[in-house]
Amino acid sequence: MDQNTLMNFLDCAARIEQALTAEAIVGGLGAHLARFGFTACFITSLTAEYDKRWHEHVLINEWALAWYRHYTSMRHYNHDPCLARALRTADPFEWSDVRRETLHSRARQAMDEAAGFGLREGICIPVHAPFTPPTIVSVAGEAIDLAPAMKYMIYVLAQQAYRAAMRILPERGVAAAPKLTERQREVLQWTSAGKSAWEVSCILGISQNTVDAHVRNAKDRLDTANVVHSVVEALRRQEIMI
Repeated sequence: MDQNTLMNFLDCAARIEQALTAEAIVGGLGAHLARFGFTACFITSLTAEYDKRWHEHVLINEWALAWYRHYTSMRHYNHDPCLARALRTADPFEWSDVRRETLHSRARQAMDEAAGFGLREGICIPVHAPFTPPTIVSVAGEAIDLAPAMKYMIYVLAQQAYRAAMRILPERGVAAAPKLTERQREVLQWTSAGKSAWEVSCILGISQNTVDAHVRNAKDRLDTANVVHSVVEALRRQEIMI
């Protein structure tokens, strides 16, 4: 490992450790992972079977909105072989370690469709800690270029991101008072239904710039990393409905 790689790793670890918001966690982790081809990060607690409110388990969401919406509508969370494996092991594993020939059709479908959305390769880091539900940190991309020695750095950073997310989570109780304005809720509600900013502007009779401003303000109020994370957090807080 060269000195530059080590310094980048230490800088990333420091940024995550000092993070006070979900956006800062994602920024610290993503800046390092992007160098190896990772484009998405997802952290969620695990359960044997999810229901329609599975978004309440999500801690950090850096998936593309189109994939998150499709994954949710297909209820892939109840068939995702990576989630199932993470419940049974504390050892990190790559998506390629999941043997396709042993999977049932819905599990294979979930993995095949992820590839269609640019998530072809990934690494999962299960976290089993005392007094908290089991959790998975999943990082993925189209093509990952990662030397074996670097995987251990990813494992360390992923667990650090989990701890940082748990540190800020108490401020996000579902029973908390609403944080969004009525218009911000309307914008996120239509966004969760798959409407573009231009389509939302037409539906609500406002400009696209105003829609974008409402999305930015909602992100600030919810302390989220992007529009997908904002939708998930608004769902988790029951400020919008899916």
